[in-house]
Amino acid sequence: MPVPPDAVADLRASGLFDDTWYRVQSRIPLLGDPAAHYLRHGSRRGRRPHPFFDGRFYALKNPGAVAGGTAALLHYVREGWRAGLSPHPDFEPAWYAGAADLTADDGDPLRHFIEKGHAAGLHPGGRVARNPSPLFERIFRTPAGGAAWAADDHQVRIESGGRAGSIAELLGAIRAHPLEVPPDFNPEGYARLNADMFTPTKRFLAEAPPLLALTHYLTKGRRRGHVYDLDQRTRYLRPPDAPPVPGAEALADVAEARVCCLLHVFYPEILDELLPYLETLGVFQADFFVNVAEPVWGSNVESWLAQHLPGATVIRSPNTGRDIGGFVRLAERIDLDAYDVACLMHTKKSPHVHSEAAARWREDLLRALLADEATARRNIAAFLADPTLGQIAASARRDTNLSWNWAGFTRLLNRYGVTGDARHCEFVAGTMMLIRPAVVARLAAGARGLAFEAGDNRSQLAHKDGQIAHAMERLIGSLVRDAGLKCLWL
Repeated sequence: MPVPPDAVADLRASGLFDDTWYRVQSRIPLLGDPAAHYLRHGSRRGRRPHPFFDGRFYALKNPGAVAGGTAALLHYVREGWRAGLSPHPDFEPAWYAGAADLTADDGDPLRHFIEKGHAAGLHPGGRVARNPSPLFERIFRTPAGGAAWAADDHQVRIESGGRAGSIAELLGAIRAHPLEVPPDFNPEGYARLNADMFTPTKRFLAEAPPLLALTHYLTKGRRRGHVYDLDQRTRYLRPPDAPPVPGAEALADVAEARVCCLLHVFYPEILDELLPYLETLGVFQADFFVNVAEPVWGSNVESWLAQHLPGATVIRSPNTGRDIGGFVRLAERIDLDAYDVACLMHTKKSPHVHSEAAARWREDLLRALLADEATARRNIAAFLADPTLGQIAASARRDTNLSWNWAGFTRLLNRYGVTGDARHCEFVAGTMMLIRPAVVARLAAGARGLAFEAGDNRSQLAHKDGQIAHAMERLIGSLVRDAGLKCLWL
Protein backbone atom coordinates (compact mmCIF):
# COMPACT_ATOMS: atom_id res chain seq x y z
CA MET A 1 0.00 0.00 0.00
CA PRO A 2 1.51 3.38 -1.00
CA VAL A 3 2.25 5.90 1.73
CA PRO A 4 0.83 9.40 1.16
CA PRO A 5 3.73 11.83 0.53
CA ASP A 6 2.15 14.45 2.77
CA ALA A 7 2.22 11.98 5.70
CA VAL A 8 5.96 11.43 5.24
CA ALA A 9 6.47 15.19 4.92
CA ASP A 10 4.55 15.84 8.15
CA LEU A 11 6.73 13.36 10.04
CA ARG A 12 9.89 14.94 8.63
CA ALA A 13 8.74 18.45 9.53
CA SER A 14 7.80 17.48 13.07
CA GLY A 15 11.33 16.96 14.31
CA LEU A 16 10.11 13.80 16.04
CA PHE A 17 11.28 11.20 13.57
CA ASP A 18 14.87 10.09 14.05
CA ASP A 19 15.98 8.03 11.03
CA THR A 20 19.09 6.55 12.60
CA TRP A 21 17.47 5.72 15.90
CA TYR A 22 14.46 4.17 14.18
CA ARG A 23 16.64 1.95 11.99
CA VAL A 24 18.67 0.75 14.97
CA GLN A 25 15.80 -0.01 17.31
CA SER A 26 13.61 -1.47 14.53
CA ARG A 27 16.46 -3.56 13.12
CA ILE A 28 15.50 -2.84 9.52
CA PRO A 29 18.01 -2.84 6.62
CA LEU A 30 19.40 0.43 5.34
CA LEU A 31 17.06 0.42 2.34
CA GLY A 32 14.14 2.67 1.53
CA ASP A 33 12.68 5.53 3.57
CA PRO A 34 12.46 4.80 7.33
CA ALA A 35 9.56 7.25 7.72
CA ALA A 36 7.57 5.44 5.05
CA HIS A 37 8.42 2.12 6.73
CA TYR A 38 7.13 3.48 10.03
CA LEU A 39 3.86 4.65 8.46
CA ARG A 40 3.35 1.40 6.58
CA HIS A 41 4.50 -1.14 9.18
CA GLY A 42 6.33 0.28 12.19
CA SER A 43 3.55 2.03 14.06
CA ARG A 44 1.22 -0.97 14.17
CA ARG A 45 4.14 -3.18 15.22
CA GLY A 46 4.91 -0.91 18.16
CA ARG A 47 8.15 0.50 16.74
CA ARG A 48 9.20 3.86 18.15
CA PRO A 49 10.18 6.69 15.79
CA HIS A 50 12.02 8.68 18.45
CA PRO A 51 13.33 7.95 21.96
CA PHE A 52 10.72 10.27 23.46
CA PHE A 53 7.70 9.16 21.47
CA ASP A 54 6.18 5.91 22.72
CA GLY A 55 3.49 4.86 20.24
CA ARG A 56 2.41 1.90 22.35
CA PHE A 57 1.80 4.19 25.34
CA TYR A 58 0.06 6.75 23.11
CA ALA A 59 -2.29 4.14 21.64
CA LEU A 60 -3.09 2.69 25.05
CA LYS A 61 -3.95 6.08 26.50
CA ASN A 62 -5.82 7.24 23.39
CA PRO A 63 -7.21 4.19 21.56
CA GLY A 64 -9.40 6.33 19.31
CA ALA A 65 -6.32 8.08 17.96
CA VAL A 66 -5.05 5.00 16.14
CA ALA A 67 -8.39 3.50 15.18
CA GLY A 68 -8.45 2.56 11.54
CA GLY A 69 -4.69 2.11 11.35
CA THR A 70 -3.58 5.73 11.79
CA ALA A 71 0.12 5.83 12.73
CA ALA A 72 0.52 7.02 16.30
CA LEU A 73 3.12 9.70 15.58
CA LEU A 74 1.17 11.02 12.60
CA HIS A 75 -1.88 11.52 14.82
CA TYR A 76 0.23 13.24 17.46
CA VAL A 77 1.85 15.57 14.91
CA ARG A 78 -1.43 16.54 13.25
CA GLU A 79 -3.79 16.61 16.23
CA GLY A 80 -2.46 15.09 19.42
CA TRP A 81 -0.09 17.76 20.73
CA ARG A 82 -2.69 20.48 20.17
CA ALA A 83 -5.14 18.43 22.26
CA GLY A 84 -2.57 18.11 25.05
CA LEU A 85 -2.09 14.34 24.61
CA SER A 86 1.02 12.90 26.20
CA PRO A 87 3.48 11.18 23.83
CA HIS A 88 5.45 9.35 26.52
CA PRO A 89 4.90 8.22 30.12
CA ASP A 90 7.72 10.53 31.22
CA PHE A 91 6.47 13.66 29.47
CA GLU A 92 3.57 15.77 30.70
CA PRO A 93 2.85 18.47 28.11
CA ALA A 94 0.92 20.80 30.41
CA TRP A 95 3.46 20.52 33.22
CA TYR A 96 6.38 21.10 30.87
CA ALA A 97 4.72 24.01 29.08
CA GLY A 98 4.26 25.71 32.43
CA ALA A 99 7.82 24.99 33.56
CA ALA A 100 9.24 26.28 30.26
CA ASP A 101 6.83 29.26 30.15
CA LEU A 102 5.54 28.26 26.71
CA THR A 103 2.64 29.82 24.85
CA ALA A 104 0.51 28.42 22.03
CA ASP A 105 2.81 30.19 19.57
CA ASP A 106 5.73 28.03 20.70
CA GLY A 107 4.17 24.95 19.11
CA ASP A 108 4.61 21.35 20.22
CA PRO A 109 5.95 21.18 23.81
CA LEU A 110 7.70 17.88 23.09
CA ARG A 111 9.65 19.32 20.18
CA HIS A 112 10.62 22.30 22.36
CA PHE A 113 11.89 19.93 25.04
CA ILE A 114 13.93 17.86 22.57
CA GLU A 115 15.44 20.86 20.76
CA LYS A 116 15.86 23.30 23.64
CA GLY A 117 14.56 22.20 27.02
CA HIS A 118 16.65 19.07 27.44
CA ALA A 119 19.91 20.90 26.75
CA ALA A 120 18.86 23.62 29.18
CA GLY A 121 18.28 21.08 31.91
CA LEU A 122 14.50 21.41 32.05
CA HIS A 123 12.64 18.39 33.39
CA PRO A 124 9.94 16.91 31.12
CA GLY A 125 7.45 16.31 33.91
CA GLY A 126 6.03 12.92 34.76
CA ARG A 127 8.10 10.80 37.09
CA VAL A 128 11.13 13.09 36.64
CA ALA A 129 9.41 16.03 38.27
CA ARG A 130 8.03 14.04 41.19
CA ASN A 131 10.48 11.33 42.07
CA PRO A 132 13.62 11.04 39.95
CA SER A 133 15.96 8.23 40.91
CA PRO A 134 19.42 9.07 42.29
CA LEU A 135 20.94 7.56 39.15
CA PHE A 136 18.81 9.78 36.91
CA GLU A 137 19.76 12.84 38.93
CA ARG A 138 23.38 11.87 38.62
CA ILE A 139 23.08 11.56 34.84
CA PHE A 140 21.00 14.65 34.17
CA ARG A 141 21.98 17.16 36.82
CA THR A 142 23.09 20.34 35.05
CA PRO A 143 25.84 22.20 36.88
CA ALA A 144 27.49 25.21 35.29
CA GLY A 145 29.33 24.08 32.22
CA GLY A 146 26.76 21.62 30.89
CA ALA A 147 24.96 18.38 31.60
CA ALA A 148 26.81 15.89 33.75
CA TRP A 149 26.17 13.03 31.35
CA ALA A 150 28.48 14.63 28.75
CA ALA A 151 31.34 15.50 31.11
CA ASP A 152 34.39 13.34 31.72
CA ASP A 153 33.74 11.42 34.91
CA HIS A 154 36.33 9.31 36.71
CA GLN A 155 33.61 7.26 38.42
CA VAL A 156 32.09 6.39 35.05
CA ARG A 157 35.49 5.20 33.87
CA ILE A 158 35.73 2.93 36.91
CA GLU A 159 32.18 1.59 36.60
CA SER A 160 32.54 0.84 32.90
CA GLY A 161 35.82 -0.97 33.32
CA GLY A 162 37.67 1.74 31.42
CA ARG A 163 35.39 1.47 28.39
CA ALA A 164 33.93 4.98 28.68
CA GLY A 165 34.88 8.29 30.23
CA SER A 166 31.42 9.82 30.32
CA ILE A 167 27.83 8.68 30.50
CA ALA A 168 27.24 10.11 27.02
CA GLU A 169 30.11 7.99 25.70
CA LEU A 170 28.77 4.92 27.48
CA LEU A 171 25.28 5.39 26.04
CA GLY A 172 26.74 6.11 22.62
CA ALA A 173 28.61 2.82 22.69
CA ILE A 174 25.32 0.91 23.06
CA ARG A 175 23.47 3.17 20.59
CA ALA A 176 21.15 4.44 23.28
CA HIS A 177 19.81 7.98 23.46
CA PRO A 178 19.98 9.82 26.80
CA LEU A 179 16.21 10.29 26.67
CA GLU A 180 15.80 6.52 26.83
CA VAL A 181 17.04 6.45 30.41
CA PRO A 182 13.98 5.80 32.63
CA PRO A 183 13.73 8.61 35.19
CA ASP A 184 12.86 6.16 37.95
CA PHE A 185 15.35 3.44 36.98
CA ASN A 186 16.33 1.52 40.10
CA PRO A 187 19.53 -0.53 39.64
CA GLU A 188 19.05 -2.39 42.90
CA GLY A 189 15.45 -3.25 42.06
CA TYR A 190 16.48 -4.36 38.59
CA ALA A 191 19.11 -6.69 40.02
CA ARG A 192 16.73 -8.13 42.61
CA LEU A 193 13.73 -8.62 40.32
CA ASN A 194 15.79 -10.30 37.63
CA ALA A 195 18.12 -12.35 39.78
CA ASP A 196 16.34 -15.64 39.03
CA MET A 197 16.34 -15.33 35.23
CA PHE A 198 19.51 -16.81 33.80
CA THR A 199 22.72 -17.70 35.61
CA PRO A 200 25.02 -15.36 33.64
CA THR A 201 22.56 -12.49 34.09
CA LYS A 202 22.20 -13.25 37.79
CA ARG A 203 25.96 -13.18 38.26
CA PHE A 204 26.34 -10.01 36.23
CA LEU A 205 23.55 -8.07 37.94
CA ALA A 206 24.65 -9.11 41.39
CA GLU A 207 28.04 -7.49 40.78
CA ALA A 208 27.21 -4.72 38.31
CA PRO A 209 27.53 -1.06 39.34
CA PRO A 210 24.47 1.10 38.64
CA LEU A 211 25.52 2.31 35.22
CA LEU A 212 26.17 -1.18 33.87
CA ALA A 213 22.85 -2.37 35.26
CA LEU A 214 21.30 0.47 33.27
CA THR A 215 23.14 -0.47 30.06
CA HIS A 216 22.02 -4.09 30.53
CA TYR A 217 18.41 -2.92 30.80
CA LEU A 218 18.68 -0.69 27.73
CA THR A 219 20.37 -3.29 25.52
CA LYS A 220 18.67 -6.50 26.68
CA GLY A 221 16.35 -6.22 29.64
CA ARG A 222 13.57 -4.03 28.32
CA ARG A 223 13.37 -6.07 25.12
CA ARG A 224 12.91 -9.20 27.24
CA GLY A 225 10.31 -7.60 29.47
CA HIS A 226 12.54 -7.35 32.55
CA VAL A 227 11.36 -4.80 35.10
CA TYR A 228 13.05 -2.67 37.75
CA ASP A 229 9.87 -1.92 39.71
CA LEU A 230 6.73 -4.01 40.24
CA ASP A 231 4.57 -0.97 39.43
CA GLN A 232 6.64 0.00 36.39
CA ARG A 233 4.25 -1.26 33.74
CA THR A 234 0.95 -0.27 35.27
CA ARG A 235 1.72 3.15 36.75
CA TYR A 236 1.04 5.19 33.65
CA LEU A 237 -1.62 3.20 31.83
CA ARG A 238 -4.98 4.60 30.90
CA PRO A 239 -7.14 4.96 34.06
CA PRO A 240 -9.66 2.17 34.65
CA ASP A 241 -13.24 2.60 33.55
CA ALA A 242 -15.86 3.46 36.13
CA PRO A 243 -17.14 0.29 37.80
CA PRO A 244 -20.53 -0.84 36.52
CA VAL A 245 -23.59 0.15 38.52
CA PRO A 246 -26.18 -2.51 37.64
CA GLY A 247 -29.72 -1.84 38.67
CA ALA A 248 -31.54 -3.51 41.51
CA GLU A 249 -33.27 -5.93 39.17
CA ALA A 250 -29.98 -7.21 37.72
CA LEU A 251 -28.49 -7.54 41.20
CA ALA A 252 -31.54 -9.47 42.32
CA ASP A 253 -31.23 -11.80 39.34
CA VAL A 254 -27.51 -12.37 39.73
CA ALA A 255 -27.98 -15.40 41.99
CA GLU A 256 -29.66 -17.10 39.05
CA ALA A 257 -26.94 -16.15 36.56
CA ARG A 258 -25.57 -19.09 34.62
CA VAL A 259 -21.79 -18.94 34.86
CA CYS A 260 -19.18 -21.33 33.54
CA CYS A 261 -15.52 -21.26 34.49
CA LEU A 262 -12.92 -22.64 32.09
CA LEU A 263 -9.79 -23.47 34.10
CA HIS A 264 -6.53 -24.55 32.46
CA VAL A 265 -3.93 -26.23 34.69
CA PHE A 266 -0.27 -26.49 33.83
CA TYR A 267 1.37 -25.24 37.06
CA PRO A 268 -0.50 -27.10 39.84
CA GLU A 269 1.45 -25.21 42.50
CA ILE A 270 -0.59 -22.10 41.62
CA LEU A 271 -3.96 -23.77 42.29
CA ASP A 272 -4.07 -22.86 45.98
CA GLU A 273 -3.55 -19.22 45.05
CA LEU A 274 -6.50 -19.38 42.64
CA LEU A 275 -8.77 -21.12 45.15
CA PRO A 276 -10.26 -17.96 46.78
CA TYR A 277 -11.30 -16.67 43.34
CA LEU A 278 -12.78 -20.03 42.39
CA GLU A 279 -14.71 -20.08 45.69
CA THR A 280 -16.05 -16.60 44.93
CA LEU A 281 -17.50 -17.97 41.71
CA GLY A 282 -19.14 -20.70 43.76
CA VAL A 283 -21.76 -18.26 45.05
CA PHE A 284 -23.36 -18.38 41.58
CA GLN A 285 -24.79 -21.31 39.69
CA ALA A 286 -21.31 -21.90 38.34
CA ASP A 287 -20.17 -24.96 36.44
CA PHE A 288 -16.44 -25.68 36.38
CA PHE A 289 -14.64 -27.19 33.40
CA VAL A 290 -10.99 -28.03 33.89
CA ASN A 291 -8.32 -28.91 31.35
CA VAL A 292 -5.16 -30.44 32.80
CA ALA A 293 -2.08 -30.65 30.61
CA GLU A 294 -0.98 -34.28 30.46
CA PRO A 295 2.61 -33.71 31.70
CA VAL A 296 1.30 -32.49 35.09
CA TRP A 297 -1.57 -34.93 35.55
CA GLY A 298 -1.13 -37.02 38.66
CA SER A 299 -2.56 -37.94 42.02
CA ASN A 300 -1.86 -34.52 43.55
CA VAL A 301 -3.83 -32.66 40.88
CA GLU A 302 -6.57 -35.28 40.89
CA SER A 303 -7.00 -35.13 44.65
CA TRP A 304 -6.91 -31.29 44.69
CA LEU A 305 -9.68 -31.12 42.11
CA ALA A 306 -11.71 -33.79 43.90
CA GLN A 307 -11.46 -31.87 47.17
CA HIS A 308 -12.02 -28.31 45.95
CA LEU A 309 -14.01 -28.69 42.70
CA PRO A 310 -15.81 -31.98 43.25
CA GLY A 311 -18.45 -31.42 40.59
CA ALA A 312 -16.10 -30.19 37.90
CA THR A 313 -15.84 -31.72 34.45
CA VAL A 314 -12.16 -32.57 34.02
CA ILE A 315 -10.30 -33.49 30.85
CA ARG A 316 -6.66 -34.23 30.11
CA SER A 317 -5.09 -33.04 26.90
CA PRO A 318 -1.67 -32.65 25.28
CA ASN A 319 0.44 -29.69 26.31
CA THR A 320 -0.14 -27.66 23.16
CA GLY A 321 -1.31 -24.10 22.71
CA ARG A 322 -0.58 -23.03 26.28
CA ASP A 323 -3.67 -21.77 28.18
CA ILE A 324 -5.41 -20.78 24.94
CA GLY A 325 -5.18 -24.34 23.67
CA GLY A 326 -6.68 -25.55 26.92
CA PHE A 327 -9.57 -23.09 26.72
CA VAL A 328 -10.27 -24.08 23.11
CA ARG A 329 -10.37 -27.79 23.94
CA LEU A 330 -12.75 -27.14 26.83
CA ALA A 331 -14.99 -24.86 24.76
CA GLU A 332 -15.39 -27.59 22.15
CA ARG A 333 -16.98 -29.78 24.84
CA ILE A 334 -19.32 -27.20 26.41
CA ASP A 335 -22.75 -25.98 25.35
CA LEU A 336 -21.78 -22.34 25.76
CA ASP A 337 -25.26 -21.19 24.73
CA ALA A 338 -26.45 -22.43 28.12
CA TYR A 339 -24.51 -19.72 30.00
CA ASP A 340 -24.74 -15.98 30.54
CA VAL A 341 -21.09 -15.40 31.43
CA ALA A 342 -17.83 -17.34 31.05
CA CYS A 343 -14.76 -16.92 33.23
CA LEU A 344 -11.35 -17.78 31.78
CA MET A 345 -8.73 -18.65 34.40
CA HIS A 346 -5.43 -20.51 34.38
CA THR A 347 -2.47 -21.33 36.57
CA LYS A 348 -0.33 -18.52 35.17
CA LYS A 349 3.24 -18.75 36.46
CA SER A 350 5.19 -16.77 33.82
CA PRO A 351 8.63 -18.25 34.58
CA HIS A 352 10.23 -15.72 32.23
CA VAL A 353 9.60 -12.96 34.78
CA HIS A 354 10.50 -12.66 38.45
CA SER A 355 8.24 -14.58 40.83
CA GLU A 356 7.15 -11.35 42.58
CA ALA A 357 6.22 -9.77 39.24
CA ALA A 358 4.33 -12.92 38.22
CA ALA A 359 2.38 -12.93 41.50
CA ARG A 360 1.45 -9.26 40.98
CA TRP A 361 0.36 -10.07 37.43
CA ARG A 362 -2.01 -12.82 38.64
CA GLU A 363 -3.37 -10.57 41.38
CA ASP A 364 -3.99 -7.71 38.95
CA LEU A 365 -5.87 -10.00 36.57
CA LEU A 366 -8.09 -11.69 39.13
CA ARG A 367 -8.85 -8.97 41.68
CA ALA A 368 -10.52 -6.85 39.00
CA LEU A 369 -12.89 -9.75 38.33
CA LEU A 370 -13.41 -11.61 41.59
CA ALA A 371 -11.71 -9.73 44.44
CA ASP A 372 -14.62 -10.57 46.74
CA GLU A 373 -18.27 -11.56 46.57
CA ALA A 374 -19.47 -7.96 46.13
CA THR A 375 -17.10 -7.40 43.19
CA ALA A 376 -18.14 -10.67 41.58
CA ARG A 377 -21.87 -9.92 41.97
CA ARG A 378 -21.42 -6.43 40.52
CA ASN A 379 -19.50 -7.74 37.50
CA ILE A 380 -21.84 -10.64 36.75
CA ALA A 381 -24.86 -8.39 37.17
CA ALA A 382 -23.34 -5.97 34.66
CA PHE A 383 -23.53 -8.67 31.99
CA LEU A 384 -27.18 -9.30 32.82
CA ALA A 385 -28.02 -5.60 32.72
CA ASP A 386 -26.11 -4.62 29.58
CA PRO A 387 -26.40 -6.83 26.48
CA THR A 388 -23.67 -4.78 24.76
CA LEU A 389 -21.08 -5.74 27.38
CA GLY A 390 -18.74 -8.36 25.97
CA GLN A 391 -15.81 -8.54 28.35
CA ILE A 392 -14.59 -7.38 31.75
CA ALA A 393 -10.84 -7.39 32.29
CA ALA A 394 -8.10 -5.79 34.39
CA SER A 395 -7.10 -2.29 33.27
CA ALA A 396 -3.70 -2.89 34.88
CA ARG A 397 -3.02 -5.48 32.17
CA ARG A 398 -4.62 -3.69 29.24
CA ASP A 399 -2.21 -3.86 26.33
CA THR A 400 -1.83 -3.09 22.63
CA ASN A 401 1.64 -4.52 22.04
CA LEU A 402 1.86 -7.03 19.18
CA SER A 403 5.57 -7.66 19.75
CA TRP A 404 6.59 -10.61 17.55
CA ASN A 405 2.98 -11.57 16.91
CA TRP A 406 2.07 -9.09 14.17
CA ALA A 407 2.08 -11.63 11.32
CA GLY A 408 0.23 -14.28 13.34
CA PHE A 409 -2.31 -11.75 14.60
CA THR A 410 -2.97 -10.51 11.05
CA ARG A 411 -3.47 -14.05 9.77
CA LEU A 412 -5.96 -14.73 12.55
CA LEU A 413 -7.88 -11.52 11.84
CA ASN A 414 -8.27 -12.68 8.26
CA ARG A 415 -9.11 -16.24 9.29
CA TYR A 416 -11.89 -15.05 11.59
CA GLY A 417 -13.15 -12.38 9.19
CA VAL A 418 -12.54 -9.48 11.60
CA THR A 419 -13.13 -6.11 9.93
CA GLY A 420 -12.94 -2.38 10.56
CA ASP A 421 -11.70 -0.88 13.81
CA ALA A 422 -11.89 -4.31 15.47
CA ARG A 423 -8.63 -5.16 13.67
CA HIS A 424 -6.83 -2.81 16.06
CA CYS A 425 -5.03 -4.79 18.76
CA GLU A 426 -6.22 -4.24 22.32
CA PHE A 427 -6.20 -7.16 24.73
CA VAL A 428 -5.73 -8.26 28.32
CA ALA A 429 -2.21 -9.58 28.78
CA GLY A 430 -2.58 -12.82 30.71
CA THR A 431 -5.90 -14.09 29.30
CA MET A 432 -8.00 -14.09 32.48
CA MET A 433 -11.36 -12.38 32.12
CA LEU A 434 -15.14 -12.50 32.32
CA ILE A 435 -16.52 -12.75 28.79
CA ARG A 436 -19.63 -13.48 26.76
CA PRO A 437 -19.77 -17.23 26.03
CA ALA A 438 -20.60 -16.52 22.37
CA VAL A 439 -17.14 -14.93 21.94
CA VAL A 440 -15.47 -18.01 23.42
CA ALA A 441 -17.53 -20.20 21.09
CA ARG A 442 -16.37 -18.18 18.08
CA LEU A 443 -12.76 -18.38 19.26
CA ALA A 444 -12.97 -22.17 19.51
CA ALA A 445 -14.81 -22.63 16.21
CA GLY A 446 -12.23 -20.63 14.31
CA ALA A 447 -9.37 -22.54 15.93
CA ARG A 448 -10.39 -25.87 14.42
CA GLY A 449 -7.54 -27.13 12.31
CA LEU A 450 -4.94 -24.81 13.82
CA ALA A 451 -1.71 -26.60 14.71
CA PHE A 452 -0.89 -25.27 18.16
CA GLU A 453 2.79 -25.54 19.08
CA ALA A 454 3.81 -28.23 21.56
CA GLY A 455 4.94 -26.93 24.93
CA ASP A 456 7.11 -29.79 26.14
CA ASN A 457 10.89 -29.56 26.13
CA ARG A 458 10.91 -25.91 25.08
CA SER A 459 13.00 -23.11 26.59
CA GLN A 460 11.47 -20.27 28.59
CA LEU A 461 12.21 -17.85 25.76
CA ALA A 462 10.41 -20.10 23.28
CA HIS A 463 7.26 -19.77 25.41
CA LYS A 464 7.51 -16.01 25.89
CA ASP A 465 6.23 -14.85 22.52
CA GLY A 466 5.56 -15.60 18.87
CA GLN A 467 3.38 -18.73 19.13
CA ILE A 468 -0.15 -19.12 17.78
CA ALA A 469 -1.44 -18.91 21.35
CA HIS A 470 0.16 -15.48 21.79
CA ALA A 471 -1.53 -14.22 18.63
CA MET A 472 -4.88 -15.69 19.76
CA GLU A 473 -4.52 -14.02 23.15
CA ARG A 474 -4.42 -10.71 21.25
CA LEU A 475 -7.34 -11.75 19.04
CA ILE A 476 -9.93 -12.08 21.81
CA GLY A 477 -10.45 -8.34 22.24
CA SER A 478 -10.88 -7.98 18.48
CA LEU A 479 -13.54 -10.71 18.48
CA VAL A 480 -15.40 -8.86 21.24
CA ARG A 481 -15.40 -5.58 19.29
CA ASP A 482 -16.14 -7.31 15.97
CA ALA A 483 -19.34 -8.66 17.54
CA GLY A 484 -20.41 -5.09 18.33
CA LEU A 485 -19.66 -5.56 22.02
CA LYS A 486 -17.58 -3.46 24.39
CA CYS A 487 -14.92 -4.23 26.97
CA LEU A 488 -14.99 -2.81 30.48
CA TRP A 489 -11.51 -2.26 31.94
CA LEU A 490 -11.54 -2.28 35.75
